[in-house]
Amino acid sequence: MSFLPENYEIPATQNSYMKLEKGENTFRVLSPAIVGWEAWKTFPNGDKKPYRWPAGEGNGPADPSVFDLDDNGNPKFKHFWAFLVWNVTLRREPRPGDGRAGSGCLSGVG
Repeated sequence: MSFLPENYEIPATQNSYMKLEKGENTFRVLSPAIVGWEAWKTFPNGDKKPYRWPAGEGNGPADPSVFDLDDNGNPKFKHFWAFLVWNVTLRREPRPGDGRAGSGCLSGVG
């Protein structure tokens, strides 16, 4: 005998980020794009943390050398963009307290 109802299925985990699937992805952009720069820092215990700041002159870290370096010893900064989207395919409603409309944030790093 189980304490869960018969035929119970665990709900799929929802994520605040839209994952692009192979093939066609249909979504509606709900906000202006946020663009900026991203770098990662690895701590002595092995934890990694992303740092992001808006694009523009004068923005950025005071000491870029504290971030992870590429093979040439330069900080690995990547340009990113993000915006709120409604994933038409999933038709997912916003979750209470999510702070985001639609199905989440679509982000790209290049």
